[in-house]
Amino acid sequence: MFSEKLGKCLLLLLGTSLCLTLQSAYATDQMPATNSVEIKLKLNDPQVSANGQSTTLKVAPTLLNSTTMVPLRFIGESLGADVKWDEITRTITLSTVMKTIHLTLDRPDAIVNGTSVTLDQPATILNETTMVPLRFITENLNQTVVYDNSAHTITITGRKAESTPAEQLKSTASVKKKMDKPTVDNLTTELGQSVFISTPQFVRAINTANISGVVSGKDNNVYMINFNSNRSTLSKYFISVYNQKSGDGRNIQHEVTFNEKFNIEYKDKKNNVQKLMYFDLIPQKLFYDELHEKLYMLASVDALKIDITTVIYEILPEVKMVTYSLDDTMNVESNFFATVDEEHFYYSNTFLNRMYSLYSGETKKTIGLSGNQKQSLVSVVNGGRIYLLDKVNKSVSKLNADGTISEVAKVNIENINGASSRDGYFYIADEKGFYRVDIHGIIEDYVKLDHLFYNHGLFSPQTQTYEQIAPNSVGISNLPGAVNPSDDHEPGALILGINPDFTVDVKGNIIINDNSYHIIRRINVF
Repeated sequence: MFSEKLGKCLLLLLGTSLCLTLQSAYATDQMPATNSVEIKLKLNDPQVSANGQSTTLKVAPTLLNSTTMVPLRFIGESLGADVKWDEITRTITLSTVMKTIHLTLDRPDAIVNGTSVTLDQPATILNETTMVPLRFITENLNQTVVYDNSAHTITITGRKAESTPAEQLKSTASVKKKMDKPTVDNLTTELGQSVFISTPQFVRAINTANISGVVSGKDNNVYMINFNSNRSTLSKYFISVYNQKSGDGRNIQHEVTFNEKFNIEYKDKKNNVQKLMYFDLIPQKLFYDELHEKLYMLASVDALKIDITTVIYEILPEVKMVTYSLDDTMNVESNFFATVDEEHFYYSNTFLNRMYSLYSGETKKTIGLSGNQKQSLVSVVNGGRIYLLDKVNKSVSKLNADGTISEVAKVNIENINGASSRDGYFYIADEKGFYRVDIHGIIEDYVKLDHLFYNHGLFSPQTQTYEQIAPNSVGISNLPGAVNPSDDHEPGALILGINPDFTVDVKGNIIINDNSYHIIRRINVF
């Protein structure tokens, strides 16, 4: 007979969650073959009934912080979910046709189809059994939970997740499927190469006709910073665009020209108003805000302008200054720039070990320390929060409102040569290929270089055909230090060196600036 206290606890079950275990407590081959689910259990009683089959659990359903927890694999497999465990990240994954749920031991939040959800009680270990919250699991797997006050039982009913109704399966028919053997298209002909110049102030690379910093928009556009020393204008820089549906790979279009629109007024360290002219800007890095479809650019300033060092602009849909800095020296490739609401921005300076917050058009404020000067950060927005991948320390962290960062997972990849982000995921490159990593550090093999098939010629998106790359159609093959293609100028295999320049488009394909051949290429993953 239940005590009054226990009875009150049971009444909380309708608002609590059920826990799952990694250790199978029953023989699945003895379960009846049915699409219906009916599970009955009692608090603190290891005897449960699952679809008519009596089973003894290693650990009985237990109340923790007013939340009912039960063994994982028992409930997951009873409900038709695939259950996986990652020992390194201590993460549980339950997946069905419609749902993917990630829970990490002792973490107060879970991820459901890419969205962060706060838990009443985190998953935990009891007597060497992994326990997970009841109502959270069952309701996310479309089950019904009923408490019988007279029998003091909890009953879970519904349909197994594999038995998704036909109309739901139809809605997932368009889910993208990766190609068994990804292909590589050449999107452009050879674009140019870098040369080095020296001045009394600095030594830096100047490009004869080169691009860098590719990012992909939602409109099939691939944006890049372009430089041409032969231009007659005061600024040799411009933002170029290649459209994957209508682009001409022999003639990259100029989307944004650097002109008077980039001139700004600012206050120097003595609070005097100064002017910065567009021809003093040196574009360094592009950022694309996929949530709001906006393009941003970080630019450094000619070294002779010693009172201003960095400017961040919105580039598209309109040119306007976001913020500037007077005294920040930074390694541009190591820093992130991100926003959730397109008005409140965050960015880092790992060289100075600082994290900044600002509202558009206002001076930045130092809000925290990045924690380690030896960092290289890439950001992604997931569930309304900003997460950071640190390529150097191989970790994923959450950016807190106060500017501090909290590590949430380690990334178990031996070498991280480069990284990008898209749709709530990080994409990581090493010398062997690419990986997709979620915000909990769970790693998926994405593309292996030795599995690629290379299409010959220049891809034409208008005709969906491949045009011959004419001999001598490119201009730098004979320059000193250039990588010479084959006799017919057909580019060779991809080589992912240090810091590869790549992005991921809306389809999940990889767009890479192949520095070996000075062309833009696409790895067709889907």
